[in-house]
Amino acid sequence: MRSLPELSPPKVPDVHQPAKNLITQERNYKLITPLYGGGVEPSQADPITLIRGTSIRGQLRFWWRACRAGQFSDVKEMKTFEDKLWGTISDNKKEDTQSKVKVAVKVNYSGEAVRPFRVEQKKDRDGNPQYYSNEKPIPDVKIDEENRAPAYAVFPLRPEQEKQEIGMVTTPIIKGVSFTLKISFPEKLQISFPEKLQKEDIYIDVKKEVEAALWAWETFGGIGARTRRGFGAIQLVSINQNNKSLEITLPEFDGVETFIKDGLRIHVKSSKWPKDVPHLSHELNFKVVLTTVGKKGKRNFADAFDAWKHLINRLKNFRQERNNPSDKYHPGRSRWPEPDTIRNLTGQYIEKHKPKFHKEDKLNSFPRAAFGLPIIFEFKDRDKNNPSNPCREPRTTILTLSKSDRLASPLILRPFICKNGQTVGLAIILEGTQRLLDQKEILLSSNDKNRKKIKENLTVKVKKEEADRILKSDDKTKLLEKETDVLKAFLEWLVRN
Repeated sequence: MRSLPELSPPKVPDVHQPAKNLITQERNYKLITPLYGGGVEPSQADPITLIRGTSIRGQLRFWWRACRAGQFSDVKEMKTFEDKLWGTISDNKKEDTQSKVKVAVKVNYSGEAVRPFRVEQKKDRDGNPQYYSNEKPIPDVKIDEENRAPAYAVFPLRPEQEKQEIGMVTTPIIKGVSFTLKISFPEKLQISFPEKLQKEDIYIDVKKEVEAALWAWETFGGIGARTRRGFGAIQLVSINQNNKSLEITLPEFDGVETFIKDGLRIHVKSSKWPKDVPHLSHELNFKVVLTTVGKKGKRNFADAFDAWKHLINRLKNFRQERNNPSDKYHPGRSRWPEPDTIRNLTGQYIEKHKPKFHKEDKLNSFPRAAFGLPIIFEFKDRDKNNPSNPCREPRTTILTLSKSDRLASPLILRPFICKNGQTVGLAIILEGTQRLLDQKEILLSSNDKNRKKIKENLTVKVKKEEADRILKSDDKTKLLEKETDVLKAFLEWLVRN
């Protein structure tokens, strides 16, 4: 019988061994503020896939544009480059481009569902239960703010008045989530441009492009919805690259401003930015908030929630400056000009709310549009049966862009964790979308089909004479100080004690 040959089986390849020229990283994150939305249903987290790779790819794509789009002459050139790097889906599947950056997500801890709102029976100032005339209890929405979310940030989850029922289960947010992002990409990549762009093939340093997006996302961004108001803020916990642990560089508590400026210098590449692309810049307008002022004077923030709550409350106080800010039962008339502008444009107002300036002054401005659109203006003393009643307040009025219902806020507020776990607050103003407001592309409308849309003479710019009229509740102090740029005025307000 013939003996069997002595053969050794082929060596099994190590599937974990990264290919040549391929960088593979595992980046571990935890959320330092709750996750808001991000699922299929609006304002709700996905019960099956809490964090999706496609969502993170979308975030990285946005922050890549914010850092690197300035190297292109126009949007078409940027889009060609972007699609080669991050992939694209077209109507014709043959033209789909697969992303060179591979992304996968593993949720390590799916967190805890917490409900910021609860509905109880309304009580008067003396604590007595309140009832309707038919003896049915009157519902009252309460905010469970502590370690959940600041009320002003989470207001979209507040139950609508007609749906409020005592003891109802309200929509939750998710606290304490942690996840691992596995990301892989080639070090270099050759890109061919279409003939109409008349560009030669170029080699790009993919590592630089991806690192810029990651740095900006980790510093300013987050996961889920309402990240510009601090929800889903992420903290990088560890990095493993090609099976080697990398050190994470965090700034000292008082070195965050330098950390951000250095990061902008390294990662932001610009000459002339494509039109209407939100972006960072080397001259980014931002503030780092180190402390808050309490009963015992200045103190450092206790944690991320403490810093976040401070930022949001300062925004609330600035945007809602009123006659009697300390009286929650009678907060008083707004100090901003928009309600009076609407009263003048519609010719509707009650005598005690007679506009503070005349229509002939042509101060038809909506400065708070700079914080994002839409803005819904509710007038308490309106006539629901006769919305056009000139002796009553205007109906509910909506301010939007003329060609779009929404303009994302250029203002980003979020906490940031430094070395040794110390926390600061960050506030930045993204550049690149102001043109849409400057061109008077805003309009007023309402849900009433009989109401004509008002488009003429509307602006978000504040003239100096109008800025001087926006006073704080003391009727002396100018809310905007010497600024006519509302966002810049807010940043100064934020750090002013």
